[in-house]
Amino acid sequence: MMRPLAAHFLADLRLLARMPAYTIPTLLLPSLFFLMFAGQRIPRGVPTVVPVASFATFAVFGVVFFKFGVSTAMDRAAPWTRYVRTLALAPGTVLAARALSAVVFALLAAFAVFATARMTMAIGLAPVQLGRVLVGLLAGALPFTLCGIAVGYWTSPRSAVAMANLLYLLLSYGGGLWTPPDLLPPGVRDVAVVLPTYHWGRVVWAAALALPWRTADWLALAAWTVVFGAAAWRGYVRDEGALYG
Repeated sequence: MMRPLAAHFLADLRLLARMPAYTIPTLLLPSLFFLMFAGQRIPRGVPTVVPVASFATFAVFGVVFFKFGVSTAMDRAAPWTRYVRTLALAPGTVLAARALSAVVFALLAAFAVFATARMTMAIGLAPVQLGRVLVGLLAGALPFTLCGIAVGYWTSPRSAVAMANLLYLLLSYGGGLWTPPDLLPPGVRDVAVVLPTYHWGRVVWAAALALPWRTADWLALAAWTVVFGAAAWRGYVRDEGALYG
């Protein structure tokens, strides 16, 4: 199990390394968004670490969501993917390898946001705060990985990009990753409290501010993990049945 997993993990990393036109913009885009929309215009009364944590969350969200959304939809029609499915691999080995490479890539994008904040605003976090932020980022990456997989299996390769972009932008804005939730329009604030990005943001914001976590936010992330996981599994079974049933 471990050797095929490591082989597919390293192959995925090599593939990303050979696509600088994709990897470099993906790594730098959240930092650019941070500079454009938050770096120089932090609202009065909002601690400076909040927008930094928000755009680090936005960075992780983008990587895991698109890697498993658009990529899954496109891979479904690829001859190589169909060939891999015929190999004697344990179920989920390829998916686990892609998840590991996505986490590595996502954390690099989040690190770029923190590095940008450090250079432009001299913001730093204590080691304990950074550790809790890392835990929060990884915890939220799981449900959105499953959400991306669900999108990948329930959409066609042509519609996956449009659907993924729509969900990505709506969830990022509505969850308060671009603008603090208290500053969102009243109607959006009412919807935000049920969005998974809102609760993910609260987990990461609390870590960055050295505040205790709320149990309600963790329960909400767990509930969305179950919802997205069920949708991803159902989509996978549906796709397997269509191809090999």
